[in-house]
Amino acid sequence: MFIKIVSYSGLIIAMLEIARLVCKHPFSFSPVYAENTPVRLPFQEFVFGIGMKTCHILQFFLRLGFVLSVWLLIIPFITFWIWRLAFVRSFGEAHKLFLRHISTIVILTDCVHGFHLSASGRDGEREDEGVLAARRNKQRNNRVNADIGNGEDAIGGA
Repeated sequence: MFIKIVSYSGLIIAMLEIARLVCKHPFSFSPVYAENTPVRLPFQEFVFGIGMKTCHILQFFLRLGFVLSVWLLIIPFITFWIWRLAFVRSFGEAHKLFLRHISTIVILTDCVHGFHLSASGRDGEREDEGVLAARRNKQRNNRVNADIGNGEDAIGGA
């Protein structure tokens, strides 16, 4: 059984015909397009479709740029400045610190430092837990037991 296939739709119809002969299952076809559909897409419709696709791609890249700028610039910058301001003693010192860091290169370096702070946050927590445990042990060793008394009680002071 040889079938001459002229187009892709002809190939599909031929395959379904073979399947109908093998499986004995009836297939029905219905037209997808309206009867008055043009053979070619009008140029104006083509240009409009390309414009819509371009707008969707532009929208995707704008969203991507916004998300990347938030996660790679703004959040690390805020993280680093919160960390930096935690060590400031007065508002005047914070003001001077802020005024000294108004330049593009310094702001980008602050973003990189903030990114490192954010990225090392979990490891830093583990290190902090170790430091806190060491401090607790040190404090326990420095405590004076109640039954021993302190130096003043031993000398006879009140």
